[in-house]
Amino acid sequence: MMGYQLHYHEVLGENPSGFYDNTNGDGSGRPVERVSWFDTEAFCQKLSRLTGKVYRLPSEVEWEYACRAGTTTPFALGETLTTGIANFNGNFAYAGGPKCIYRKMTVAVDSFPPNAFGLYNMHGNVHEWCADDYRDSYDGAPSDASPWLGRDAENRKILRGGSWIFDANFCRSAYRYWQAAGNRNSGIGFRVVCAFSA
Repeated sequence: MMGYQLHYHEVLGENPSGFYDNTNGDGSGRPVERVSWFDTEAFCQKLSRLTGKVYRLPSEVEWEYACRAGTTTPFALGETLTTGIANFNGNFAYAGGPKCIYRKMTVAVDSFPPNAFGLYNMHGNVHEWCADDYRDSYDGAPSDASPWLGRDAENRKILRGGSWIFDANFCRSAYRYWQAAGNRNSGIGFRVVCAFSA
């Protein structure tokens, strides 16, 4: 589930987003942004209490699996990306793709086609926090797709997916990025998963 502005407000009673969408009068169409990793943890904890289910950030491995949706290309939608199918800085072409528009803001989450798993905006719009701490390589990573924790001294956390600010290279399924867990900006949002027991 993408972190919509409306959901965030309903759970935590605030909307920190800079791109407030008045289309529906409540910001329901756009992703929440300007949230730190700590803010997303607070959201997941409270949503879990309210619903009786377990909500959490995805691990980096879970996020990439969901993004790829069974593909091996740089993007779930093919070899290149255009701003007709994702929201990113289109001033910079990728792999022979055309130079496109640059919207300079987020868009409604369902503005473009979903991937084969039915997930919207896995490429672009906002970078999405993952549960994992940042490491330079995958050497020693958990083999069960669980989050790789054990905080580093700088408390750096993984972001995936690219955003409206960056070019298509940052939107690739495999691209890894990090920020300090306390950072908030208009290019950072999140997506949650609902855990279930077998």
